[in-house]
Amino acid sequence: MDTHKPIHEDFPSTIYGQMGFAIFIIIFGLAYLLPEQYVPEGTLLLSAGLIMLAVSGIKWAKKIAVDWLDVAVGAIFLVNGINNILGLGLAVLPVLLVILGFCMLVSLIRNHALNAQNHATPNKGI
Repeated sequence: MDTHKPIHEDFPSTIYGQMGFAIFIIIFGLAYLLPEQYVPEGTLLLSAGLIMLAVSGIKWAKKIAVDWLDVAVGAIFLVNGINNILGLGLAVLPVLLVILGFCMLVSLIRNHALNAQNHATPNKGI
């Protein structure tokens, strides 16, 4: 009997992170293979942010725990990539603070909703 199981069967979120990382490595390699004029500065940051947010979105849709730090870092990469590509000149720290505050707010609301749901279920006896 074969008891060997791939790691992603025990940790379903791992496979999505690994796939995202593999896609990023492919994009990273292509960015260096293409001539510089075809790959604007910020492309790798933009790609990393999109991949991190996509992986988090897939995990959320499949009801797998999402690490909100991954979402925050992905959003920061995305904003910085867009900033570099379009030359918008956005300051990174204020964006970081807004994203961090948003993540904290979502976490508080989610925890409040879970607590309210737990207190609303009737006790079926001792």
